[in-house]
Amino acid sequence: MKTIGFKQIMVLGCWALAFLAGSCGRADIDPYDSKDKIWFTQKNDDNVAVNDILRSFSLYPGAETLDVTFQVNLIGSVTDYDRTYAAVVVDSLTTAVPSEYEIHPMVLHAGKVSDELRITLKKSERLQSEEVKLTLYIVANEAFDPGYSNSLQVCVRFNDITTCPEWWTEDVANAYFGPYSKEKFEAFYDYSGRNDIEGLQPSELRKLLLGFKEYIRENNITEADGSEMIIPVY
Repeated sequence: MKTIGFKQIMVLGCWALAFLAGSCGRADIDPYDSKDKIWFTQKNDDNVAVNDILRSFSLYPGAETLDVTFQVNLIGSVTDYDRTYAAVVVDSLTTAVPSEYEIHPMVLHAGKVSDELRITLKKSERLQSEEVKLTLYIVANEAFDPGYSNSLQVCVRFNDITTCPEWWTEDVANAYFGPYSKEKFEAFYDYSGRNDIEGLQPSELRKLLLGFKEYIRENNITEADGSEMIIPVY
């Protein structure tokens, strides 16, 4: 009986592996699924949802427009040229009208694995009494297919309804700001350029409020009914 040498066994093994690899590749790779994909970030690094944004013009006194951004991400190859992706307005989940928003060009820029979709919200009179929303959904175009099925939709809700900011808690009111009012918030915004107190240490906040208190006095700023605007910090 003719025996097969070690070298012949190795050759036959290599041919077998090559055949199996080729077969698996043909079975597992869809030749029509070759486009790169795009998807929206759903949560940030702090596990906070970023696919559903709320904005109120009442927290940005004097602003007629507000910009919001959503992060889009690439599954596929980075290129050295810009590529346009596509997302459509979901009519059944949208109550804003086109005059109340502007969707900026949807571009994944050269060399990037993630980018931003920017939307400009526009103030309208009805926003003083009702909240509207705009919902977008990624769809296929010439450059990209939709990515992860549960990461294709984003929503922004917006209004101009006077509301106390979440950070203006009872403790903050008692120690620093006093009772909330629209007039006091707008005066604070005019003085400081801030609509929140994020990142301020207690000593920094106290210093800021002492300056604000003096600003109120120097400019004779009062509440809407003419009463004194109280800032309890000392």
